[in-house]
Amino acid sequence: MHPLKPSNTFIISLLVGIHLVLAFAYASITPYRTPGRYRDANWAIIPDIGAPDELQHVANIQAYLNGHLPVLDANDPNLGAHYQAHQPPLFYILAAGWAKVFGYSSLGSQGAGLTLRALNVLIGCANVLGVFYLGWWGFHRRDIALCGAAFVALLPMNLALSGAVSNDPLLYCLCTWTLAVTALCLYDGWNRKRVIVIGVLLGLAFLTKTTALALVPALLIAAFFSGAPKPTIKQMGAIVLISLILAAPWWLRNQQLYGDPFAMKAFNLAFKDSPSPQSMMALTHWSAGEYLAQVWSRTYRSSIGMFGYMDISLNPIIYLAVGIMMLLLALGAFLLLRKPEWKQYKPVVILNLTMLVMVAILYLAFNAKYFQPQARYLFPAIGPFSIFLGLGIVYYGRERWQTSFGAWIVMLTLLNLYIVSEVLPFQFGMRQLKLPANFSPR
Repeated sequence: MHPLKPSNTFIISLLVGIHLVLAFAYASITPYRTPGRYRDANWAIIPDIGAPDELQHVANIQAYLNGHLPVLDANDPNLGAHYQAHQPPLFYILAAGWAKVFGYSSLGSQGAGLTLRALNVLIGCANVLGVFYLGWWGFHRRDIALCGAAFVALLPMNLALSGAVSNDPLLYCLCTWTLAVTALCLYDGWNRKRVIVIGVLLGLAFLTKTTALALVPALLIAAFFSGAPKPTIKQMGAIVLISLILAAPWWLRNQQLYGDPFAMKAFNLAFKDSPSPQSMMALTHWSAGEYLAQVWSRTYRSSIGMFGYMDISLNPIIYLAVGIMMLLLALGAFLLLRKPEWKQYKPVVILNLTMLVMVAILYLAFNAKYFQPQARYLFPAIGPFSIFLGLGIVYYGRERWQTSFGAWIVMLTLLNLYIVSEVLPFQFGMRQLKLPANFSPR
């Protein structure tokens, strides 16, 4: 394991600090438990205009604060407020404990909401650090590690998610750190301490969200098909055993309560009225091609930034400019990895690529059943994706990568300042019900 130089420590600390400040800005601006008008439903009134599913996540936390486990019941007359009740418990336990530390027993106030969001701000910071170590331990190069960390630290959509109450940031963080420690093992060897850490991280990820199952094939393929050093069967068995010891009690509870360990039957029953591809095409008269175009467009835009309940978009020029830059960086990463001297990094490339593919497969399967084109469902693989774009920055910058790195930070920071100072205050203000009755949204 290569020690970090003081300069590296300073830069990654700066990136974490910027993420903390900007994520808290998003948390402060986004309305909490605030009814308002929803653009994508002809400006109909909805219970909350803040962050997707935040009401439901807060309801789960409140249940834990009240001393009982939430149960998903498809016949619940108040199902709209409780359809996240099947989710694994780790985030809600942490959030309930966090709320208690700050003296909250009821989560209805703005102060309680900002306190809960602050927890995810810190978790988002930990994810930035995890992406850095995924690059550092996987490639042993500070340029790749810092460039990857800069992207995840300053991506507007990721900042907005860090500033909302949700179990997603904890999932991203645990996935990233699981991959990072695995990358360390792929180069520096598998030992008892690292095996235990991977097993614990994997088990905690299972206890956060079912999507964490994508880590399993990523670990297996990377461990056995990426060259030496390889783990022993005993070591892999220990990882599985540790993760099962942590996750099995919850899965057994689900089996007894819902009839399957991941509560998917209960979720599908409760989610049956959610728009499907067929219902959306019937409602909007889209052709199959138009439907796929909508899925792609919304996925792409929400990977950069779509806010509120995915009804606040940025100027199309911003999406185009950022998209062109990311496309060029991806091309640069591909060209860099084709160079013979970069073949030594094959193990971590296989690890990251497998995670990207598995998360993409889960995303496509979900959207084949429900119309849910939100890039946040792809963000469990944000660590590998950030490192991939970091490779592109290194390719174009070469020996002067610091210049490209600095330009990338400045550009994304300015974009975020524009969003939190101009876009979101106006857009959220326009949606809140305190507006005059004769106000006509533009």
